[in-house]
Amino acid sequence: MSTLRTTVIMKTDISGSTVKFRGLAEADLHALLIDHREFLSRHALAHHRTRVVEDQYIVFTDLRGFTQLVEGSPMTTVEKLLDALLGLINRVSQEFGGMVRFSTGDSYCVTFEEAGLAMAAAERLSESWDAFLRQEKLTCPINMAVHRGTLYAFRSYLYGAGINLVSRIESASASVLAPDEGSVFVSGEVRRDLAGTMWGTRLDLTDARPRGHPETEIYRLGPAT
Repeated sequence: MSTLRTTVIMKTDISGSTVKFRGLAEADLHALLIDHREFLSRHALAHHRTRVVEDQYIVFTDLRGFTQLVEGSPMTTVEKLLDALLGLINRVSQEFGGMVRFSTGDSYCVTFEEAGLAMAAAERLSESWDAFLRQEKLTCPINMAVHRGTLYAFRSYLYGAGINLVSRIESASASVLAPDEGSVFVSGEVRRDLAGTMWGTRLDLTDARPRGHPETEIYRLGPAT
């Protein structure tokens, strides 16, 4: 006669909670453990799959003259500047419903679901950063580009045509700026989406074009009247 073997097992799920199973037959316990392993495996695969962040307004920021400031300033000054930038990015992103997607050095990428929110955030960032620089008597202006596109996130990587083009727009826009100034630039697509808004009439076409994309127009945001 076969003997029904029972046991007690403590099972920990992915949320950290623990569930106790009592009196399971050995065969049932074996099946349960197999199901649990398969569940964890599927969860791990889902966690590491590429996430598609569709149709976002992407704001890419960069500090101009940051390298020179780092080379000629004490560490405390650099730390204060970077802390201030991080705090400002987070506050403005939260205020206008944005999501900080990544940061590298002194550059940030933030996405918004609407063109108006992206522009309001960019303009607030520009004004607040200028005020900080005046207060600290520093020269390290912020420059920003706004473009509409889709992002792809895989683990800690962010890639796709959207992020590539907005970074090239920001880089190309430097050619129409003085060394000690920054501004807000948008692609032609974003300009069309801003037609009829308070920003639409303030966008002036520049001669700059992003590398590898001569068809992409770049517009500069002028001062409010």
